[in-house]
Amino acid sequence: MQPRFIAILLPFLGLSLGGCGSLLAPASAPLTYRLNPETTQTERPAQARFPYSIQVATPRSEAGFDTSAIAYRQQPYRLDYYTQSRWVDQPATMLGERITHALEQSGAYRIVLAPATALPSDLRLTTELVALEQVFSDSTTPPAGESTVRLALRLQLIDANKSLALASGRIDLTHPAPSADALGAVTAANAALREAMPQIVQFCVENTPKTLTSTSAGNTQ
Repeated sequence: MQPRFIAILLPFLGLSLGGCGSLLAPASAPLTYRLNPETTQTERPAQARFPYSIQVATPRSEAGFDTSAIAYRQQPYRLDYYTQSRWVDQPATMLGERITHALEQSGAYRIVLAPATALPSDLRLTTELVALEQVFSDSTTPPAGESTVRLALRLQLIDANKSLALASGRIDLTHPAPSADALGAVTAANAALREAMPQIVQFCVENTPKTLTSTSAGNTQ
C-alpha cells in the first residue's frame, strides 16, 4: 500500500509546489546604470577648426573591466563586482559614444565618425579603458567607509592615411564617491568622465597637425 500512496500523493505535491511557485515574488533584476555625464552644451563654431575627418575607434578594455559589472576594490590586485547593480553596457562601449559626442560638440573637425563606421577617415583616435573602479579605504564586508572612483584612459591619435601614430597620452582621474555603494560608484564615475571629456578633445586638437594629407576631404592640405 505504501508505494500506491506515494504515487497518488506526488501529483498533488507537484500541483501544490507549482501553485506556491506562482505566488512567490520573482527575483529582483539588477539595477542598471549608464555612463552618461551631463555636460554643458557649448555653441559650435560656424566652421571646423580642421578640415579633416576623425574616427573614434571602438575603445578597448584591460582585463577585469571588459564587462558590464560595476567593479570595486578593497585590496590591492583584487577586483570585486556588485551583484545587484550593473552598467547597461560595457563601459568601453559607452565611452566611445560619449567621446564621439564630445568631439562633435567641439566642432573641431569637419566630420566625426562613430566607432564601427565603415568609412575612411584622416585621423583615428584609439582609446583603452585602463581602470574604472571604486576604491575603498578599508576591507570591511559589505563595503563601507570612504571611497573614490578611479578612471584611467590611454589615448593614441593616429594619421589613418599613413598608419602613423601622432601622439600618445594618458588620463588618470579620481573622484570621491558620495556613498559606499554602486550608486555612489556610478555618480563618481560620471563626474570623472565629465572631467575627462574636454581633456580628450584637447588631446586631439593639440596633436592634430596643421598640414595633413586628407583623402576624405578630396585634396592635400
